[in-house]
Amino acid sequence: MTRLGTVLVVGVVVVLGVFGVWEWVDPASARAVNTLETVENTGPADNRIDLVVIGEGYRAAEGEAFRNHVDNLLGGLLATEPWASYRGAFNLYRIVTESVESGADHPSAGLYVDTYLDATYDYLGVERLLVVNEALAISVAADLLPEVDLVVVLVNDTLYGGSGGSVATVSATDVAVGILIHELGHSFAGLADEYTDPLPGFTPGDNEPNVDFDFAFDQLKWNAWVEPTTPLPTLLSDAVTDYLPVGAYEGARYLETGIYRPAPHCMMGSLEYDYCAVCAEALVLSVYDRVDPIDTVSPPESPVTLDRGAPATYPVPFEVATVALGGDAGQTVTWWLGDQEVGSGTALTLDLAMVGPENGTHDLRCEVTDDGTWVRNDPDHALASERSWTVVVTGVSSDAGVDEDGGLGPDGGPENGADPRGCACGTSGPSSASGRALVLILVLILLLANRRRRCRTRRTAWRTPRGPW
Repeated sequence: MTRLGTVLVVGVVVVLGVFGVWEWVDPASARAVNTLETVENTGPADNRIDLVVIGEGYRAAEGEAFRNHVDNLLGGLLATEPWASYRGAFNLYRIVTESVESGADHPSAGLYVDTYLDATYDYLGVERLLVVNEALAISVAADLLPEVDLVVVLVNDTLYGGSGGSVATVSATDVAVGILIHELGHSFAGLADEYTDPLPGFTPGDNEPNVDFDFAFDQLKWNAWVEPTTPLPTLLSDAVTDYLPVGAYEGARYLETGIYRPAPHCMMGSLEYDYCAVCAEALVLSVYDRVDPIDTVSPPESPVTLDRGAPATYPVPFEVATVALGGDAGQTVTWWLGDQEVGSGTALTLDLAMVGPENGTHDLRCEVTDDGTWVRNDPDHALASERSWTVVVTGVSSDAGVDEDGGLGPDGGPENGADPRGCACGTSGPSSASGRALVLILVLILLLANRRRRCRTRRTAWRTPRGPW
């Protein structure tokens, strides 16, 4: 089902509810037995996709069976790419509910059971189209997990069935993992079905990222994945693998002609295959629509001050905590001081050597980029994020212009033209060595001059008349 299909589903649900075909159940009447359990937590809820699986058609005695089904379902999902690479972007939960009876309704077989979310097959006359009371499911999830982003309903019935919309619905069949991967393509990434089986009454369109009415290269949505030598439109006979080359293959979205899909085969056309490159890209972009690559930073606030006269203010450790990625996803962390790259990795130590000798204000920036291979078309730069700080450098170093003896020369005077108090002004005087030489020369001149004066005084005294003879 597509998003347009979701609108149709919800509209029919409302009509059925009005005419009493579906009995609307007040969630408060059964919430006392609904239990929220954490399956996996990878980080803060406000920067994660919080996915919850709700049990449907499980009696009170089948709670443990539901837990096992959820473990198998989510384990299979997160072993499949690109979900495996982006597992760290999800928090996973389950809600245990109780139904009076097991399973789901099968109208075509005349079978009806009493279940909490009123699951039924045969929706719109299609046996495998399995739906539930979506409004109730969303209400139950939001009541127990207000931050919920994605709701999956697991129906305790072994007949193949599912649907995708505001809620992804999956039956507990042997291929439940494949059904979930397909339906989340609808519910999470807004992908279209790529099979050509007709769906009467479904309005034609190509709003989804994996279908296009145009096949010309310049108009094709996914041309970033198309090699220049690939013929457009592309025939199945041109395929070299199940997924390559990416091109424009005719037939998708319940139509055999006039609309094109990216690859020869894809999960959105048949559960026998994985996602094609274009559908996988759409899923990754959907992750970054909801998740920032950066979780937290330290220091959390700006400005950060380095005072040269207060060694306790430097060096300053900076850190960034990122969403953990795996598999084929990649992540680059780069630090910039102004326009100069000064480091990489999740930590940086900023010291005075980095900021230079001048006081003033500097801009420190950390950039985190997903540089994996899943995305080629990112016009909104969703795969990159940054944080910045204003760094203020002030003060004068306590040892500026001062030697180990306080900046004084051998004769106790200021050395190198420095103020004896340690001030660095007056450094335009002679160098230390030449200053000492000059002092020695002046001392010698003074000594010689004083000696000559004393000699001259003696000679004068010898010639002085002592009186008349």
